[in-house]
Amino acid sequence: MGKRLVVCGLLLCAAFVPQVFAHGLDYVKSAGKAAQEGDYALAAQQYTAAIDSDELPASKLYLVYTKRANLYSRLGRCEDAFKDYDKAVALRPDFADAYYNRGNLHSRLGQYDKAIADYTKAIEFRIDDADAHNNRGMAWHEKGNYESAMANYNRAIAVNPNDPVYYANRGRLWDCLGKDDLARVDYLQAKELDPGMKTPID
Repeated sequence: MGKRLVVCGLLLCAAFVPQVFAHGLDYVKSAGKAAQEGDYALAAQQYTAAIDSDELPASKLYLVYTKRANLYSRLGRCEDAFKDYDKAVALRPDFADAYYNRGNLHSRLGQYDKAIADYTKAIEFRIDDADAHNNRGMAWHEKGNYESAMANYNRAIAVNPNDPVYYANRGRLWDCLGKDDLARVDYLQAKELDPGMKTPID
């Protein structure tokens, strides 16, 4: 619950890139189209072709690695995804999306300490990232550190008070703390924002 996969824009525009990069950009465009159509394996292959072409500007490679890592994560190729996220942050150490998405993958695998470290880096570079605060809260929650989890859920809600997921997650934490009345308040708020959301009070 609450884990969103950020999809970074490639920001590669043929009109502003020297002609030598056109072929590599064709692969990038093809990859984006395949990803939109749900063919993640083909999209990953096209990003690989773009990288292997050596025709992309070095300043944009971190975006391509992040895109391919997101696809590898979807395909269950976790080791390959981690390698690409690592390459992305090596090329651009302040790129919040790469840390955030790598944190999501760590969290999905139950590697909560690593997830927390990555969410913390993402927040360092994008302090008001509500999703990163929410997801770091979920990781702390899974580790049993309810105080840190609550602080992160509260911060996520303060940044974006219109996301039902944050309230549902905080409600789940109140349940763990035996605060049934407070949990109910949060669940009701979640349902007010998203009437279709299922909560324990349904």
